[in-house]
Amino acid sequence: MAFRPAFRRAFVPLSGVAMAGLVFVPGAVLAEEVPRKKSIYDPPQSAIAPATTSDALTTTTESSGRPTPTERLEQYVRFGRVHINLAHRKLTEQLNTTLNQYLHLENTLTSTISGLLPPPTSSEQPLPGLIYTTIVTLTSTILVRRRAIPIRVLTPMVTAVAAGWYIIPETMGNVAELVWGWEKKVPQVAETHLLVRSKILGGLEDARREIVNGKVAVEEGVRKSRETVEGWVKKG
Repeated sequence: MAFRPAFRRAFVPLSGVAMAGLVFVPGAVLAEEVPRKKSIYDPPQSAIAPATTSDALTTTTESSGRPTPTERLEQYVRFGRVHINLAHRKLTEQLNTTLNQYLHLENTLTSTISGLLPPPTSSEQPLPGLIYTTIVTLTSTILVRRRAIPIRVLTPMVTAVAAGWYIIPETMGNVAELVWGWEKKVPQVAETHLLVRSKILGGLEDARREIVNGKVAVEEGVRKSRETVEGWVKKG
């Protein structure tokens, strides 16, 4: 009986050591026998701090001296915007210039046509007068259709001018003033016009003078003839 308590006291420490060996030794053996799998990721580098995007771009720009893609994109956008604005401004200016020229031309034509018409107080009717002048001109063309070429060319022109001055004198006067205004812009044409006009007026004046002189001579001859006849009758 005394042996059993002593055996128990001796067995308890031994059992504790055996259990401790079973707990710790197999773990170490398994850790040495089973290899660990290699990770596909790089081990974390705790000593290197992560760099931000702005820091990386700044570092790249400062190190290489070249603009970043973002800066190049900004330059391209700025370049395109400037050229688009310039093209829009030029197109707008060109359209405004063209419109102003059209309006100026329209106003010039309107004022020119209205300036050719006689005043409202006048009894002259331009449209019927133009129709009559055209009829007279066509008639003169028909009359000289078998004549020489210079006569066929000059006769309708002279007839049209003469008929215009006779039928619509105020309108023809306005037309003459308009043509004279155009001719004054070219001095040589204006001088030629004045020379031709002076010769024509001089010829008309000479013709009128000759007509008057001829009329006076005819009247004087008729008077002398009548006196002579009367003298013969008296002597009868």
